[in-house]
Amino acid sequence: MAGPLAPDAIAPRVPIANDRELFEAFDLDRPELAAVKTAVASGDFAAAKRAMLDCFRQRRSPVWFENWWQRPPKTTNAPPAELLVAAEKILAHQFAVAGASVQFPGPIGWRYSPTPSEQNPSPLTLFINRFTWWRDALGPAYWATGDERYAIEWAAQVTDWTARNPAPQVFNERLTPAPWGRLTAAYSIPMWISGLNYFLPSPAVTPDTLAAFLKAVIQKARYSIRNPDRVHRRLVQLEAVHAAATYFPELRDAARWRQWALDELDRFIAEGIYPDGALKELAPGYQTVAIASLRNIVALAAANDAPLRYNAREALARACDHLGAIMLPDGTVPQFGDTWAPAFVAPELRRALEFYPPEKGRQRRDELIYIASRGQAGEPPPAASTVAPWAGIYVMRGPGRTNANARATFLPGGARELGAGWRYTDVALAFRCGPFGKEHQHEDKLSFVLYGFGARLLDEMGIYSTANNLWRDYFTSSAAHNTVLVDGLGQNRRSQPATWATHQPLAGNWLSNDAFDFVSGVYDDGWGPQNLRTVSQRREIFFAKPDYWVLHDLLSGSGTHTYEALFHMQPANDLRVHDQTRVCFTSNLRRPNLAIYPVDNDIEVEVRRGWTVNPTDPLSPRQGWFSLGLQKVEAAPCAILRRRGPAPQVLESILLPALPADAADIAAERLAVTDDMGRSLDRTEVCALRIYTRVGADIYINDLRIPNLDTARSLPKKLHALPLGTIEFGGKMLLLRLGNQRTPVISRWSGAQPPIVAGQPLPVESR
Repeated sequence: MAGPLAPDAIAPRVPIANDRELFEAFDLDRPELAAVKTAVASGDFAAAKRAMLDCFRQRRSPVWFENWWQRPPKTTNAPPAELLVAAEKILAHQFAVAGASVQFPGPIGWRYSPTPSEQNPSPLTLFINRFTWWRDALGPAYWATGDERYAIEWAAQVTDWTARNPAPQVFNERLTPAPWGRLTAAYSIPMWISGLNYFLPSPAVTPDTLAAFLKAVIQKARYSIRNPDRVHRRLVQLEAVHAAATYFPELRDAARWRQWALDELDRFIAEGIYPDGALKELAPGYQTVAIASLRNIVALAAANDAPLRYNAREALARACDHLGAIMLPDGTVPQFGDTWAPAFVAPELRRALEFYPPEKGRQRRDELIYIASRGQAGEPPPAASTVAPWAGIYVMRGPGRTNANARATFLPGGARELGAGWRYTDVALAFRCGPFGKEHQHEDKLSFVLYGFGARLLDEMGIYSTANNLWRDYFTSSAAHNTVLVDGLGQNRRSQPATWATHQPLAGNWLSNDAFDFVSGVYDDGWGPQNLRTVSQRREIFFAKPDYWVLHDLLSGSGTHTYEALFHMQPANDLRVHDQTRVCFTSNLRRPNLAIYPVDNDIEVEVRRGWTVNPTDPLSPRQGWFSLGLQKVEAAPCAILRRRGPAPQVLESILLPALPADAADIAAERLAVTDDMGRSLDRTEVCALRIYTRVGADIYINDLRIPNLDTARSLPKKLHALPLGTIEFGGKMLLLRLGNQRTPVISRWSGAQPPIVAGQPLPVESR
C-alpha cells in the first residue's frame, strides 16, 4: 500500500510564472480540453484561454452550491434594498467590518491595514482578502438585477488581485503579506468559486479573466497544501483543497489533491477532535468554523456523488452533538477562550444538521433541531443538563423559578417538563474545568457563565483583539474571568504545554438527577509568572433545581494568602452591595437580575468598575472592563469576594437569578456539624446550610473532604436541623427540600447509604 502523499510531491511549486505553466497544471488529454491542448501545442495561449472559457461555459458538472446555469428567473419583485446598498459599496471600493472602514478612490488596497503591523492583520484587511462579499453581496445583486456593472467589477477585481499579489512559495509569520495569510488564502477559495458561478455567463468575463481566476485558485490550493496551519484553520485548508480538487477535475493533480485532503482530514479528526466532539482548541465559537468546513466537505461530495469516507460524516455528527450540548438557551455558546461576542451559533448548527448522518438516529437529529431552533421545531432532549467530559464543559439547565411560578416549579418532578432548560426564558450555568486548549486560550479554568431569563447574568469579558498587546493580556488573564485570584495572581497554564490537551475524560466530578446537578474541578497548576504552587483550588458547583446555585471554592495548601473570587457582569448592569448582609445584587429595571449571597459575612466584598491602580501607567493592574472586540473597552462591574488567612480557606456563595419585577429572595445559615466522634467540623471540611427560598427551606450538605464522587468510603457526620431533628449522613451531598411541611418533599443524595433523619432512614430515591 502506498504511503501518504507528501505535500511537496503533489504541490512542488506554488507560483505560476506564465501562461505555459498555467496550462501545464491541467490534464490536457481530457476530451473536453482537446481544443485547449491543440492551442497550447501551437503556442497560441490566447486561443487556449478562449477554448478554456468555452469549456467552462459548456460544462454542467461538477456542481457547486450555487450554479450559474441554475440562476433563478428574474422576478418583478424589487431586490432587497440592503443587498443593493451593500453591492454599491463594493463598486465604490468601500469596505467596513469590525468597527473599521476604508474607501479606496482608485484600485483596492489589498494590503491596506489601519494598523502599522502586517504581522497581525486587522479584521478589515482579512475581510477585504477573504472575498465573502462576492458570495454575499456582489454576486446575489448581479443575479437579482442583471446589472453588468457588478460583473465588470468582479472581473476587474479578479485580474487586479492576481496581478498585484504574486504567490509566495512558503508562509512566514513575520514577512508574508496579509493577502497570503494561510487562513485567508484557504478561506477565499470557496468564495472565488462562488464568484465564478455568479458571473461566468457575463460578457465581462473574458478569457483573460478566467485565466487570472484559475491562476489564483491553483496557487491558493498549492499554497494551502504546502503551508499547513493548525486547529480549525487546518480544517479550512482541507475544505479549500477538497473544493478545488472536486470542482476542477480538469486539473492534472485534482485526484491526488482530493486524496491528500481526505487523508489529512482523517489525520485531523484523529488528532484534533475529542471523542465528545469538541475541537481541541476549546474555544467554542470556533467549533462552528470546524462544523462549517466539515459540512461543506460532506455536502460537496454528496452533491457530486463523490466518494467520501464515513469518518467525515461521523466527525460532523460529533461536532454538532458537542455544539448542541454546550449551547445556552438563547442560541449562543459560552464565550470561553477567544470566542467572539455574541457567539450566536444556532444558524450554523441548523445548516449542518441537513447532513447529519441518518445512522445516528432521527431522534438525536430532532433533538438537535429543537436546540438550534430554540424549541420551534424538533423534539426536546430527554435531559436538560449536559456534559462534555473531554472538553471539560458542563452545562446545568433548569426552568428557573419566579414569584409567578414558584409553586409549580417547586413540586417534585417540576424540572422534568419536556424542553425545560432549553427555552429562551430558562436558566443555565456553563462551567469550564477541562484542559487549557491548543490555541485561542484564556487563563480561565474553573470559570463559568450564568444565563437567566434571556440575559447573561455572569459573563466572559471579551477578547479585545487577537493581536498581542496589554489589553489582550488583561482579557485573556484570570482577572477578566469568573475565577479566583491568589495574592492577586492568576492562573498560568500557558507556560505548561502538558496542560493544553488531555488523553482521558474527566470522571467522578459530575452528578445529575431531577433535583440537583453537581460538578467539580481542580486547578493546581500554579499561580502567576512563577507558577507558585503553595495553593490549589477546588471549585464545586451545586445546582438546586430549578433556580439557584451554591458555589464552593476550597483553597488548600500552605501559608497565609489573600483569596479573591471574581464575578463579572456586562456594562449595563447596576451592581450594588448590601452593607449588612454583604449580598451583591443588581437592580435593573428592564433586564433580569442576579443576587450573589455570601454564605459568611466575615469576608470583604467590593465592586470595581473600570478600575486601575494607576490610570497613567499602562502596566498597572486593572479590573472591571468589558470588550466586544474591535479593540475597544468599556467599564463593567466586577464583584469581588475576598478573604485573607492561612490555607485552607473556603469561599462560598449562593447565586440566584430573578426577573426584573421579582426580588432575589434567598438567605442561608450555617448548621453546626460533627463527625462520629463528636468533633466539630470546620467550614473547610463540611458545608451544611439551611437555605431559605421563596417557597420554603432546603437543607443542603456538601462534604468538602470528599474530593471525588467515585470515592467509596463513608465519612459519617451529624447535625441538628429543625423541624427534622438529627440528621446522620455519610455521603458527599444531601438535599432535603422541605417546602412548608415538616417532612421533606424532595430528598436526594450521593452515597451508598441513605441519610437517617430522626432515627429513620429516608426512602431510597436516587443516588
